[in-house]
Amino acid sequence: MEQRGKLLTYDAATGNGLVALIDDASTSKLPFAIDAWHSAEPPRVGMVVDVIPGNGTPGFRPVAEADLVKEKLGHLGQQWTRTVEQTLAGDSARLATSKAASVSARLGKTALAGYAVYAGATVFANFATVRVMGMGSGTTLYDLSTVLAQTGGGSGLRFLLWLSYASLALPLVWTDRKAWLAHCMPLAAVLLCLYSVKSALSNLQQRMGQLLGAGNAPSFSDFLSFGAGFWVCLLAGAVLAIHGVVNARRAI
Repeated sequence: MEQRGKLLTYDAATGNGLVALIDDASTSKLPFAIDAWHSAEPPRVGMVVDVIPGNGTPGFRPVAEADLVKEKLGHLGQQWTRTVEQTLAGDSARLATSKAASVSARLGKTALAGYAVYAGATVFANFATVRVMGMGSGTTLYDLSTVLAQTGGGSGLRFLLWLSYASLALPLVWTDRKAWLAHCMPLAAVLLCLYSVKSALSNLQQRMGQLLGAGNAPSFSDFLSFGAGFWVCLLAGAVLAIHGVVNARRAI
């Protein structure tokens, strides 16, 4: 049975390190060796890994950050479900229902549905396919933000993405009408991702043009194609932005 661990130490010179088991109550630690590493991605201190059982010596492989986010969302969903069930079963059920109705009335069904669609599409839907030398695979908006942050092509995108998730609640805690403009953040995150990807690919296209000649350089469409996730995120972001601007102008 596989276990989850975290790479505590790693010496690239020797290829050795130490992995702490996350789910082990006794805080057990396992020796790490580069020979047991099952990935082309180099190991990094702090990386969450799967511990693969073996004959005597376990193997290790990195856990994708997108998978960690999905697991966190799943845990949050389970916690939310338990909280709702406990609240409804208690004496404060009427008060909780009243508060939920108040939140729904304040934000509106359009905002709640738009954010649900947007958040789901950023994590689960194919945003774009980036191809290099004819090879590529579809990726989500969240995965793209992670890659761009690691390559230095969009360091602020991942922060803006998380900020766009939280922007739903701003009108609940700030009564000023300008708070509704925070609902433009999902659209801003999508457009910033589009700009960052196009900028990175334009630089790659220029370098290939220098190597192959301007007439032989691949076209932009050879590098990038958008998936359903892009259009869903763009549409949801546009609807939320319009909804936020309208509410800000009406000062509801």
